Amino acid sequence: MMARETRRLAEFANGLAYDDIPAPVIAITKACLIDTVAVAMFGSGLPWSNSVEQFARHVGGNGSSTILAPQLRRASAPAAALANGTFAHAFESTICASLASAFIPARPPPSARLQWRRNAARRDAIF
Repeated sequence: MMARETRRLAEFANGLAYDDIPAPVIAITKACLIDTVAVAMFGSGLPWSNSVEQFARHVGGNGSSTILAPQLRRASAPAAALANGTFAHAFESTICASLASAFIPARPPPSARLQWRRNAARRDAIF
């Protein structure tokens, strides 16, 4: 029998309303997005990132997705994703891990795991 975790996660995400998301989760998400863009912009300026940007522009043409480098050139979505992901990891600097660990335990406590298994309400299951 196949696991149905993906379907359950998709159904959960589809039924999730913005108001159901706890304020700390929203704050962490916003901080992580800002941090990721900043780190990618910094990483794009490192010497080893230049070849990735050139490759992304070569194979990605003039797409509609932005490459997070100072010139903000466009490429196809896959090419821009390759470049941006590479830039974001070109330099070991991110606050997201420390932000998330301040609010979310690395492993949920046993009571939370038991609650998830019992199909807790969406709002409770987020934690």
